[in-house]
Amino acid sequence: DLQQGADRVAIMGLADRDQSHVLRLSARKFCRMRNRGVDRIQFRFCLFTHRAAIEAEMIARHSPPLPKLWLMTDERLRDRLLQSIRALPKGSGIIFRHYSLPAAERRALFQQVRRIARARRLLLLLAGDERKARAWRADGWHGKGRGQGLHFAPVHNVRERIAAQRRGAAMLFASPIFHTRSHPGAPALGRVRFGQLIRNARIPVIALGGMSHKNARSLAPFGIHGWAAIDALAR
Repeated sequence: DLQQGADRVAIMGLADRDQSHVLRLSARKFCRMRNRGVDRIQFRFCLFTHRAAIEAEMIARHSPPLPKLWLMTDERLRDRLLQSIRALPKGSGIIFRHYSLPAAERRALFQQVRRIARARRLLLLLAGDERKARAWRADGWHGKGRGQGLHFAPVHNVRERIAAQRRGAAMLFASPIFHTRSHPGAPALGRVRFGQLIRNARIPVIALGGMSHKNARSLAPFGIHGWAAIDALAR
């Protein structure tokens, strides 16, 4: 019965050997199953309930380290976009947004960015849904929904942080920490509320909103994984 259940984990695109590892992981870490004679229904319920979290952990275990520095693309970068991407240190990441562009123009620009990202070993995520990210051959997607693949989630409060973790997000982008040009006049979290937001977070957190090297250093005591910006990384 357990082996039949293991076959269902194939939706994650894993080899048979890795499927048995996922079963051991889910049993040990999520349902505290202590023997291989566990009831079949209980096992299936466990796997269904914790599927997103199991997938996120497997992605984290089998993927390279997640970047600590992220460029959020924005229309105001204009002609500086590609140069800013080329100036990123190797191993950095990009969240491609440019929401206001017509669909065909947005995809064409994304392909330009993707070519540079591949050459410079940058991780490239598409802001939107998982289906479009897969069609555009992004490395993952950035959004609030639920789906498979490498998924990062924007969060602005504790409720959103908890929901993102339950949906299996691999990393959180918490914002806005400080006042930012992207949302003029919008209230910022500040250090105290930011600390409250990410307290007990089980996955890496990226600080976003008015960020710079100096501000990132000031948030180091909170244990952030890294930071993201637009203006501070524009060239």
